[in-house]
Amino acid sequence: AAELARETKNSSEAKRLLLLAREKYNSVLELKPDDHIVLSNLGMVLAESAMLESDNNNRKILFEDANKKFEASLELNGEDFQSLVMWSDVLINQVTLDKNNDNSKLLLKKALAMSLKAESFSSGIGAVSIARASAIQGHEKVVQKWLKHAKLTGNLPKYEVLIEDPAFESFKNREWFSDLLDNDLME
Repeated sequence: AAELARETKNSSEAKRLLLLAREKYNSVLELKPDDHIVLSNLGMVLAESAMLESDNNNRKILFEDANKKFEASLELNGEDFQSLVMWSDVLINQVTLDKNNDNSKLLLKKALAMSLKAESFSSGIGAVSIARASAIQGHEKVVQKWLKHAKLTGNLPKYEVLIEDPAFESFKNREWFSDLLDNDLME
């Protein structure tokens, strides 16, 4: 259901599918409460639900629940580099959605630490997350470095994903950014 929600362009259908996915993951957790992968996946589904939520209070609650699931997952397996990167992206998304978040600096610091830890396990896996957090902080040279690293390691997402990412808003019109996203990424 979560995969289908990511593919649909219909917001209400995506919300319905994400709710279904949350119910399924919660059912699995009743049987296997210490499954760190299920906890991370539930955290991601909660965060994706938050991204679609228009009510700020509901969005905040969903993000808080997502963060708790990721925290529980990483308490069980702190070396799961995929969960580290997923949570890092969730924290960055929280900052991009709520510009007035008093905890923005703390969230970005935590996101960077987790992405760097993931990088220590698998080169390139946290590169885009590091670039996203650095872009929000306005560190252009760091953004360039990590996006180049992501490209070299085969971890650079599709052109559309990067161009639509609000974290890169300040750099989308820079020549180096468009040069990095050369034509073969647009196919």
